Amino acid sequence: MPASEIIAPLASSIVGGVVVALVNHLMTKRREQAKKLTELRIEQLIDCWRKLERGALVPEDASAESKSEAYDGFEEAIARVTLLGTDRDVEIAASVTQRLSEKDSGAIVDLLNELRSSLRRELGLTKVPDTANLFFRSHRDKK
Repeated sequence: MPASEIIAPLASSIVGGVVVALVNHLMTKRREQAKKLTELRIEQLIDCWRKLERGALVPEDASAESKSEAYDGFEEAIARVTLLGTDRDVEIAASVTQRLSEKDSGAIVDLLNELRSSLRRELGLTKVPDTANLFFRSHRDKK
């Protein structure tokens, strides 16, 4: 048996194996990056949702420090939604900022509802029943 009959199939197998390993590596790397991005996005948007809700439901009699902290979180959350949100989230965030600049304090409800729906979809959870505008924040007596 001539050496070329052994070397050609062997070389072909080696080259094929290297190509398959390289493609597999690249696809795995992409998949891992997409998974990390999704996890980061979900984590950040959940934090945004909490800050938006907290900022939207600050009691009138809250201390100036408490209000300032809530509003700072609110502004940060809007910025993060603009960065990490879906196209729809970003559209609503832009609308919210416009409406808030016009002193429409109810503007945040649309964004909270959209974020909740978007996050539940990403997490594979069922849609929330029609309690769309139900948000809860308890008020504690100050001591």
